[in-house]
Amino acid sequence: MGGGSKCLVPYRNHKLIKNPDYMINPFLLSADERLEHWKAFRKSLADKTETDQLQAVAQYWAHAPLLNIAYDCEDPETWPSIWEMIQLGDWCRNSIAIGMEGTLRLLGFAPERITLGMLIDHDISLMVMAVRIDADKLLNYDYGIVSPCSTTNHRWIRRYRWSGRKYLDF
Repeated sequence: MGGGSKCLVPYRNHKLIKNPDYMINPFLLSADERLEHWKAFRKSLADKTETDQLQAVAQYWAHAPLLNIAYDCEDPETWPSIWEMIQLGDWCRNSIAIGMEGTLRLLGFAPERITLGMLIDHDISLMVMAVRIDADKLLNYDYGIVSPCSTTNHRWIRRYRWSGRKYLDF
């Protein structure tokens, strides 16, 4: 792992340290440390290009340990806030997409650019909640990478967009 970019890593006692080659799994930290790490992660992306931000978000969330089903993906009214989700630490493939979407909004991506929803791809037998940016990029379709929409054969089953207060079907 030599030569990677520097990242800020919260350490016990909440001290941030610069560490170029070692990133602990932030999802294995205590609840308060997870929240602090997630905040530091978002701040570390402030000066990055949008492409780098999207890739970093995809890679960050790929570390979340998975449960069977954390939340009902068809009922956004029951979803906890992104801060509550990180504090609870309950992740499945679908709740990871919710975490990615919340992270992108807090990074400054306009909600109108972001679609969160369930998609199905019959070619690879996949049904998963994913995040689409504009009309050309997907997060959570593949682990840890940003997938170009043009290379997927998917259709949306449900789509949501953040309204400023809650997720709305559209």
